[in-house]
Amino acid sequence: MRDTWGVDPDRVTVVPVAVPHEFVPIDNAGETLATAGVFLPEGPLVLSIGHGGQTKNLPMLLEAMAAPELAAAHLIRVGAPFSLQNGERIAAHGMGKRVHELGSV
Repeated sequence: MRDTWGVDPDRVTVVPVAVPHEFVPIDNAGETLATAGVFLPEGPLVLSIGHGGQTKNLPMLLEAMAAPELAAAHLIRVGAPFSLQNGERIAAHGMGKRVHELGSV
């Protein structure tokens, strides 16, 4: 590793894949979701899952979503709703139509 990257191997920690390989896209996912009353927008999607705590760094996510490179993307939020402050960030960046909060799914 030192020869390839110039890093001492003792300083490297391997982090396992967070999502097991058996989690793969399913056929007709849109239809399955629609049956459950969930309708996702067309186009690129960014998924945010979980609580709204500080470790999720949702303000940074919203800043990234406001970047021109992600102007066509929709943010899908599953779990805890955005805080009032993050709601204000969404409004300030004019992203209201691109942010979709699904709550607990």
